[in-house]
Amino acid sequence: NGMTFIVLPRRNAPVVSCHTYANVGAWQEVAGCTGMAHLLEHMAFKGTPRVGSRDFPREAALLDSVDEAFYELRSAQSAPSPTSSARLAALSSRLQQLQARAGQLAEPNAFGALLQAAGGVGLNATTSHDATRYFVSLPANKLELWMGLEAERFRAPVFRELYSEKAVIEEERRLRVDSTPMGRYQQDFSLAALANHYRRPVIGFEQDFAAIGRREVQAFFDTFYGPANLTVALVGDVQPEQVHRLAERYWGEWEGPPGYQVQPRGTSIWGVAQEGGGAAGAGGGQQPATPDEGALGPLWGAGEEDPRPQMLPLSRRVLPSK
Repeated sequence: NGMTFIVLPRRNAPVVSCHTYANVGAWQEVAGCTGMAHLLEHMAFKGTPRVGSRDFPREAALLDSVDEAFYELRSAQSAPSPTSSARLAALSSRLQQLQARAGQLAEPNAFGALLQAAGGVGLNATTSHDATRYFVSLPANKLELWMGLEAERFRAPVFRELYSEKAVIEEERRLRVDSTPMGRYQQDFSLAALANHYRRPVIGFEQDFAAIGRREVQAFFDTFYGPANLTVALVGDVQPEQVHRLAERYWGEWEGPPGYQVQPRGTSIWGVAQEGGGAAGAGGGQQPATPDEGALGPLWGAGEEDPRPQMLPLSRRVLPSK
């Protein structure tokens, strides 16, 4: 399915650090929907039908009702003819009431709580223009737990608590951008200096972000979050064969949303695999060639020594004993 796994065994402690790199960020956002990638990073921690819900069938119906209330309020706010303040207040009150009812069926932070109860530390994520990254470290014997949870949150996400999470991010924007001279300066400088998508703030423009609902979040996810756009790096007390087995079990059958866009990948500085070269990975694709098989030729000048023995792999270096 095109998904990539990178494994570096380091057995100095019985822990493993897990990093999921999604090759999608604020650059992929369309005009009018800025802040989407960062919002989706937050929503990835909200769980799945099995994780984070006390009664998912009932919750799912209420989440649909919340969406309907949100879009009705949004339409009233943007109507060509002014909507009465009483009408807007009634719609806003209905939205809040439905959110409260749906919230009663949700288990806040259930995804993170499962990993933390298993010894996970450093659970977090970041979003940039180019990528979204999710990471955690945990005991090596909990690797399968992480693998199952990570696969489930990308294969079957539930964007619950969306509108309350939007309020959290809106406050984050006010603190980091609107209320600080440097935040406002950086945004204004980018808008004035750049002519591409890097000019737009990762956290989004206030008006764009306010208009985002669950339909837009789902559409963005379905467009970009597929296996060929994900790379998982695992470092610690793990065996590549173990990772391969778990990857096949939890990710192997996932083809991603129908018609999702595969984003271009960068080329390794050591080159690319020749036709038929490289070893087949868990998803059936070809692994990168070794440095000696690089198609780009030597990357150092005439008369210079090959820098690779000093640069990689670290596992071949013998560190002096203290």
